[in-house]
Order: sequence, then C-alpha cells, then structure tokens
Amino acid sequence: MELEFSRAVYHPDCKVAYLFELIGEAPALIPVIYLGFLLAVAVFNRKWFKENKKEQIIVFLYVTLTVVATAAVTYALKNVWCRARPREILEGSCGYTPWYVWGNGGSSFPSGHASMSALSPLVADIADRYNVFKRKGVLRALCYLFATFTCVSRVIVGAHFVSDVLCGALIACVVRVVLKRLACACAHYAPANVK
Repeated sequence: MELEFSRAVYHPDCKVAYLFELIGEAPALIPVIYLGFLLAVAVFNRKWFKENKKEQIIVFLYVTLTVVATAAVTYALKNVWCRARPREILEGSCGYTPWYVWGNGGSSFPSGHASMSALSPLVADIADRYNVFKRKGVLRALCYLFATFTCVSRVIVGAHFVSDVLCGALIACVVRVVLKRLACACAHYAPANVK
C-alpha cells in the first residue's frame, strides 16, 4: 500500500518540492545562528549576559544537543536500515521492503530532511524564552507548517516513503522533548511550554 501511495503522488519535476529539499535541513543551522546571537549580546549588552550566563549556556547546550542527537540517531538508523528510496524502486533499480524490514541498500529510512525540519520548533522555543513575539502560537504554527511541507515534499519527489518521514519527524520530536525537559530540570527554568 505504501508503494502504491508513493507511485500515486510521485512527481519528480515539482519545483515547490525541490525548494523544500533545498531548505528542509536548514534548522540544523539553529545552534550556529543562536551562538551568533549570544556572542552579539555578550558584546553589546555585557551586563545582561553576565546576569543570565548560566541560563544562556544551558539553552545553547539544549539547542545544540537536540540537533546533534537527532542527526546522530537519524543517520545511524539510515546506515543500519539501508532501505531503498521510492524513486529507485519506481525506476526499477531496487526492490521494495517495508519499513520494519532491513533493506539491501539505500538511505531512505528514516528521513534526514524530516528529522531536521521537525526541529524548526526550536526557533519557537528560543523566541518563547525571550518573549520575542506576542503571538507565540503563530510562530510555532509556522514552524510546524515548514516541517509538514518539507515532509510532504520528500514523498512527492520520491525521496522517501510516508513511513520514512514519519519516523524522522518522530525521532526529532522525542529527542527535543526529552532534552527540553532535561534542560528545564538542570537550569531550573521553565520555558513557556514544554511540548
């Protein structure tokens, strides 16, 4: 059934899907951008930074470890699972295997783009921490829409099956929630919401 669905939605020339292929893993850069923000604050507002140094370090570690742990789990599973991509199967160069069976070559399961794009709510976590936006739900919704569009685009271009993107997104969500709760416990700070 999964193969038939992939065959039905496969559209390799979809420009929008390829746009999300290009930007889908961009949330992996969040720790680098956040580090730049912290360095700028340390230079231009030293007093505030000194007063909040421990918290800033813990938030930075939370963000960085979330990205690194998600990538490590995702790419470790990719190398073990070795599932062929839908486009390889549809072109006849490989055989289909369900997600729960280890494949014989390929890197479809789980989806790296899905796991990285599912980390986009880290932006909302940081914004919530500093009360950057009054409408916090809007930013969080945009982050989830970005992740959803990225996951859908991966299925459309034949890079992944639905199970691949669901597993990739699930890995990111679990790692994010676990590390967020750990950061809250370590820092005795409470982000606006732990989801």
